[in-house]
Order: sequence, then C-alpha cells, then structure tokens
Amino acid sequence: MNTSFSSYRIGNRASALNDLAATSESSILRSLFMLRTKYDDETIQHLIFRNCSWSPRILQSLRKVLVRDGRQFASIKFFDCAINSDASNSKFFAEILSTILINNSTTSLVIQGGKLIGSSSQDQHEEYSCELSCSRATIALALQEGLLINKSLTSMTLSEFLDDQSLAQLLQSVKEHPSLTKLNLSKNYLGARTSNAASSSTITLDALVDLLQSRKSKLESLNLSNQYQYNLMTTITQQSQSATSEEQRIQKHQAAFGRALVALSANTSLRQVDLSGNYGCFSEIQSVEVLTSCLTNNSCLECIDVSGCGLTSGSISYLARECIPKCGASLKSLVLFATNDLKSSSNSTEPTSCHVECYRAAALALENELMSSNSTLEYLGELSNETHDEFARLQQALNLNKGGRRAFGQSTLPCAAWSHLLARAGAIDYNIIEEESKAASASVMFALLRQGSILMEQ
Repeated sequence: MNTSFSSYRIGNRASALNDLAATSESSILRSLFMLRTKYDDETIQHLIFRNCSWSPRILQSLRKVLVRDGRQFASIKFFDCAINSDASNSKFFAEILSTILINNSTTSLVIQGGKLIGSSSQDQHEEYSCELSCSRATIALALQEGLLINKSLTSMTLSEFLDDQSLAQLLQSVKEHPSLTKLNLSKNYLGARTSNAASSSTITLDALVDLLQSRKSKLESLNLSNQYQYNLMTTITQQSQSATSEEQRIQKHQAAFGRALVALSANTSLRQVDLSGNYGCFSEIQSVEVLTSCLTNNSCLECIDVSGCGLTSGSISYLARECIPKCGASLKSLVLFATNDLKSSSNSTEPTSCHVECYRAAALALENELMSSNSTLEYLGELSNETHDEFARLQQALNLNKGGRRAFGQSTLPCAAWSHLLARAGAIDYNIIEEESKAASASVMFALLRQGSILMEQ
C-alpha cells in the first residue's frame, strides 16, 4: 500500500462529545513523540493540527521535529488553533511560525481560524481588546520576518484572523518571495483596522498595488474572497460619524480599489484572481468600467471570479458589450454567476443584486457576444438553471468555445482536427479557483451532440 501521501493529525475537532474541550497538552505531546519516533518523511507528508493550544513543552517538542531532525512536509496545516486567543498563545504560535518558515519545513502552509474553538470562556468583546490587537501584531511580525528568509513556500493560506494592517504587512513581505505562487487570504478583515471594528483604512489595497506592480513577484494565484465587512451598524449609531465623512470613506475605498484594478491590468504574473463574495465591490458602474478596462488590457489572466460582488443585470450586460469582445485570449474563466445569484430571492438569505429573472436579459446579451465575437471564454459561473432557455443557450455557447468553436465553424471538419477536438472535449469545467469543489464534468462533446440541430445551425 502506498502511504507516501498520508496525513498525520495532532488534536481533535471540538464537539459536544468532548464538551468543546481544547486538545490537552499531554495529548499533543504524545502525538509529537509518536511522530518523532515511529514515522519518517516518506510515511508522513502532511502534518495537521486541530484545536490545539501551545506551551513551552509543545514548542520544544515541535522544534525537535523541525529543527533537530530537519523534518520537511508537503503541507503543515493549523485549523481552529490558539493563534489570537491570548498573548501567551500568540507568542508561542509566532515562534512556531518562525521555526517553520526559517527552517523551510514545508512548501504549503495553511492557517484557518484565529481563535481556539475549544475555549468557551472567551469574553464576547475580547476581539476589541488591546491585548488581541497586540497578539495579531505579534503573528504579523513573525510572518513578515519569516517570509523574508523562507525559500521553500509555494502556497500559503491565512484565513479568518488577519486585520487590514496585518494583511498589508504580509503583502509587502511576499512581493519578492522567490517561490510563492499561491496566496489565499480569504475571510479576513481587509479594510478594517481591527477585526469587525467600526474604523477602516486602505493600507492593504495600497500594499496590493505595490504587489501587483512588483516585477519580482512570482504569484500566480491570489484569493481575496469573502472579506468580512466592518460593523456598519456600529458606524451608523455613532453620533460623531456624519453622512459626509461616511461618503468620503466610501469614495476613498473606491479610489484605492480602482488603483488596484489598474495595477492588475498591467500585471504579468497572476493567472487566477478570486474577489468573490465581497458584496458591493462592483455595485457601482464606475467599478465595472474599471474592471472592463483591466480585463481588456491584461494579456495573462486566465481566471477571475467576481461573483457575489453586487453585479446587477445592467452591469453584466455592460461587461457583455464592452469586455467580452475585447478581453484577452488567455482569459478562459470570468465567473459572474454564483449559485445564490440564480436562486429566487424568497429562497435565499444571501444578498443578491436582483431576482433570477433580472439576469435573463444579461444572459442573452452574453450569449450574443459570445456567438459573434468571442471564441476563447469557457466558463461564466453556475448556470445550472434548466428552467430558463437563456441560461441553457448561454451554456451551449460556452460549450462551443470549450469544444473548439473555430473547428465547428468550418463547413467540413478535416479528419486531423478531430483528435484535437476530442482531446479538448474531455476537459474539466473551468471552476479553477474553487479547486476543492471541482468535479469532472460530462464530456463537452456529449453536451454538444445532445444539442444536435442547434449544433448544426452554428
């Protein structure tokens, strides 16, 4: 049995069965001892920590694995561990991060969830405390210093614990990293000075501009999806916050976001960008116009996801007219539709720009432009709404691109072209960014042949 890709888990999920208890120190130490004495590099390649807190003894034991023994792993992952729980745990975790980065212990680092799930005694308002802010600063500094030395990372996911200042420091640190190609910063607090606080800044967007303009950056994939918005209700209830200053804040953020899109238009390293789930990001037509300019000028981007960002049917129609005919040949996936966008507003609790009926005209506009002027775009998002002909025809147009529209456009298809056509027909759908949810689709060829007469008309 091949075990070269097996995982080793330290700690357990918090659940009602264990009274939401955090993993005990003794349990973590036993697991680390077993890792050192019974398993080698060829047996364990993925090291996973769940619901763990830290102590000097745990830190010492982990150093034996990473420093003394020089163990290296394909990935090291931390899920719902004590990162921002208190100053002590943050200090120990910062040392763990430094050890991993400085010793080049992994090529893929994943940290999701900044608070220990098993700790049930946290005060509801602790996230606003000075101590927690200092804890984040400690983690951010460890990341910043470690990344300047690290040479091994190719992929990094940091989710659900970074505020705007920490994100900005991180982006400054990775722009000259020699090997990092994939960065996932989803579900953080981009734009908020502290998590869910009623104050905002643009320092991360400004740092993003620097990253996108860097000629040394190796980044090919950047995920900034589903950023938590700062508490609007808190802002509204603050008497000192005037409508004028709020409007100025919005304009300031829009300008900073626009500068980032302009920088992206000239970037030559990124292939995939995920901005999905940032509702309101493209709710204004001015932002859509800047996005259009970006996509028509960028010649390297292959996939961008802007679903769930407040696009209206009018905005999508604008993209159909002004972007689809002019976007670069490299762009295969422009994700405009998410599952919730095609749900009726009565059945969905998610914020959608309009009911599914509003998208039918937009789908028709997209279909017309694809059929008349675009032969490369292959994915627009979730179109699995079989009750509307507009979406079915739009999917058909995408299938023609995916199967090779130029080949179908010929009156007689040369025999030599069929091998190329059939090779493309088995491709997986271009749901590139959400790799975890990707599944092999039915052959494009079968999808086209099912349309029989429609295919012949093309």
